[in-house]
Amino acid sequence: MIAIFKKTPELEVPPLVFFDTKKQQTRLIVADEGCFIELENKENGATNKYKVEGKTISVKESNKSYKDRIGLVDIGNRENWLYSKRLFLNESELREQINLRLMGNSPSK
Repeated sequence: MIAIFKKTPELEVPPLVFFDTKKQQTRLIVADEGCFIELENKENGATNKYKVEGKTISVKESNKSYKDRIGLVDIGNRENWLYSKRLFLNESELREQINLRLMGNSPSK
């Protein structure tokens, strides 16, 4: 008996949505070309992509009036991105999910 193996595509790493409002969504995307932050305007569908260089992560408190709902995160060379605290159990989970993508591993979730 001859076994036939089909080549299967590599598992894709799902985008990490880290900021989400009625008007805007921001996500970290892993692609063949590297990691990108993608900012989507939900009202008109426009998107902008920003290449992430480096693998450092820094989570900070926002000094705005909405700091109970929103924090700030630096991802590589991209600084001061808003993140929705409600999307993560805590800062450690946010860091872990970003780190998994920056290091090229698939998240366990």
